[in-house]
Amino acid sequence: MLSIITVTKNNLLGLKKTVENVEKYLIGTKEIEHIIIDGLSEDGTREFLKKCKYIKYIIKKDSGIYEAMNRGIDASSGDAILFLNAGDLLCVDVDFSEIIKNLNYKEIIYCFRCRLRYEDDEYIAPSSYKSNFSINSIVHQAIICPKKILIQNKFNEILPISADSEWKLKVINKNGAIYREEIISEFELGGISNSASFNSTIKYLKQSSTNTEKLKHVIKFFMRKILGKKKMYKLLLSRKYTRIIK
Repeated sequence: MLSIITVTKNNLLGLKKTVENVEKYLIGTKEIEHIIIDGLSEDGTREFLKKCKYIKYIIKKDSGIYEAMNRGIDASSGDAILFLNAGDLLCVDVDFSEIIKNLNYKEIIYCFRCRLRYEDDEYIAPSSYKSNFSINSIVHQAIICPKKILIQNKFNEILPISADSEWKLKVINKNGAIYREEIISEFELGGISNSASFNSTIKYLKQSSTNTEKLKHVIKFFMRKILGKKKMYKLLLSRKYTRIIK
């Protein structure tokens, strides 16, 4: 069984999109489960979850997204886990059930690709596994990881952001992975780790564990000041990922 875990807080609109998107893969099968971890939302999420037929859910206060993700790991029944945050989707262009059918995900980490959207632009992350790529270009929405590896390597709850980046570097470098070109998921850019405001930058500097991480946040802050948010993100995305020409 594969467990899809969705962490949410006060994002009812995004959660509805994700639940509706995943639901078609849950009907009539025991090979996939969908678990929602809600951090005490106040926007009607609780009422919505009570009406959903095919999901499991936990509603409980947490210290942040990574405690919630770890809670999802503990609650899962599957042999492997895929994280889709509220608002994230399984790619509609592929048959997800067919893709995972022959995977040995009890033992092996599989890294796929993901479609990112920012305003009117779309990008593919990573651009390809056929040439040189960085582990940092892989997004967690495109990683299927054995539960036993996640149990032994949970997310660092001390970090307010980017604990998934730290996790990728540590776990994939240690365990290796199989890289697949299929695009299995898509999401809108603008999550918690994409903020570059003054207050968020100060918070990230205090929590960053390395000078490299600190420098990255400082550069990002000044880029936003000079270029503006929109131009900054488009520049960063175009340097890191492949833009889809429509």
